Amino acid sequence: MATELFVFRHCLRSTPPRIHNADPSRPELDDARNFSSVPLPEWGVPSYWCTEGGMSAIEDTGRWLARLVDPDAIVSLVADASMRDVDSSLALARGLSSEGLVSSQASYRPELFSTLDPEWGAPRCSMPATAEVAAEAGARLASIPQPPAESIDALERSLGVGAAGSLAGLPAPAVMADGIAAS
Repeated sequence: MATELFVFRHCLRSTPPRIHNADPSRPELDDARNFSSVPLPEWGVPSYWCTEGGMSAIEDTGRWLARLVDPDAIVSLVADASMRDVDSSLALARGLSSEGLVSSQASYRPELFSTLDPEWGAPRCSMPATAEVAAEAGARLASIPQPPAESIDALERSLGVGAAGSLAGLPAPAVMADGIAAS
C-alpha cells in the first residue's frame, strides 16, 4: 500500500488587531485597523480561535480528501496541542468519516510543531545564536521583492487607506538585532 502525506495548517482563525514588532516610533503601525478605511471583520470568536467558516472549510477538506484516498487506507492524524490545531484535526476527522473513511484517533505532538518551546515535552532543537538568526532573517527579507505599485493601488482601492497612511509610503521591514522583522 502506498503512503501519502498531507500537511495542513490550522483552520481559518480570528486574529487580534494588534501587530507585533511594529516600529515603536510609529504607534499608528501597531493596529491592523489603521491600514484600512473599511472595518475589520467581526469574527464571532475570541482571538486565535477557529471561525465557524474555518471549521466548515476543514471539514469540507476532510470530505474532499476522503474521496481521493483508498477507502481501505489507514489514516493517521498528528496535530499540535493548541486549541485551533486540535479543533482543526477533529473537523478534518469528521469530514473524513462522513465519507466513510475511518481515521485513527488523532495524536497530539506539540514537540513536532514547536521544536524550540513545545506546550509540553522536551524541545527537539535549540535556538541558534542571535546573530545567525538576524543574518538569516535579513537574507530572507532581502530576497522578497516589494509588491508592485499597481498591486498596492488595487488593494487600497478595495480596502481604502487607513490612519497609517498609504502602504506605498511604508518602508520595507527591517531586521532587529534579535532577528525579528519589524515593520
